[in-house]
Amino acid sequence: MIIMDYPYLNTFQTQDEQDAFTIIDANGDNATWDYAYTSDENWFARYTYSEVFEADDWLISPAFHFDAGKQYTLSFDTWNKGYDERIEVKLGTEVAFEGMFMPIVKPTEVLWEEPQGMEARFSVSESGTYYIGFHSISDADRNKLFVDNVL
Repeated sequence: MIIMDYPYLNTFQTQDEQDAFTIIDANGDNATWDYAYTSDENWFARYTYSEVFEADDWLISPAFHFDAGKQYTLSFDTWNKGYDERIEVKLGTEVAFEGMFMPIVKPTEVLWEEPQGMEARFSVSESGTYYIGFHSISDADRNKLFVDNVL
C-alpha cells in the first residue's frame, strides 16, 4: 500500500498503525525501537538504549507517493527519558537504512523530557515512492527516545 492522501497521521495507537512501520536494528545489538504506552494507554514508538553500543536504529514509515517539486511537511513529537538523546530523519526509496539518502531533519539533540513537536519541510526531485526513516543515533548508555504523532 502506498499512501497518497495527505495529511497522513500515525499515532501508533493501533496494531495496524504500529505494523505500518518497519524497525531495523542496524548495529545488531538487540537494543532498538519497539512500542510502549503510558498509564493512560497513549501508545508511541520507543528506542531503548544499549549500555555498550551507540544507537544505529531505524523506524521506517510506510510507503508514500511524493510528487517532484511539491512542498511536503513532516511533523512528529519526540522526547527522552532522563538522558539527552539524538535523532535524525532521512528520506529514501527503500525500506532499508542503506536506502535512506536525503536528510529531512539533521542530527538533533533531544534535550526535553515531555513531548515536543518537530517540523521539517522537504521536496523531492523525482516523483515516486519514498519512505521516511527516523534514525536513533544516541550515544551508548543513555535511556529512551520516543516518537509519536507522525504527520
